[in-house]
Amino acid sequence: GYTRFRATVTHAEDTLRSDINPSVRFFVFGSQPDPERLLPVAPEMPAPAPEGPFPAPVLVKRLYRQAYGREATPGEASLAVRAAGTAEGLADLLWVIALSPEFQLVL
Repeated sequence: GYTRFRATVTHAEDTLRSDINPSVRFFVFGSQPDPERLLPVAPEMPAPAPEGPFPAPVLVKRLYRQAYGREATPGEASLAVRAAGTAEGLADLLWVIALSPEFQLVL
């Protein structure tokens, strides 16, 4: 039933395993948690990875939904499906998404 919340983000030094491929998980508690009862972060994923391989149109649809929270426009979809047809093109598409203005932080 919450519409907004304020949070403090921190990390435990003993949970840092890699500075090359880090992962972050956020937990929201309804009340102050007991630090003695918190469990360490497990290395496995909290949900299973989706089964693949995905055809290019399905992959593009998933990428746009996950990255932008919307469907690709027809023009975007056409270009993205062509790019996703090869491994190199898919890598380029992922860079284009990651470097788009929606993911830029301007300070």
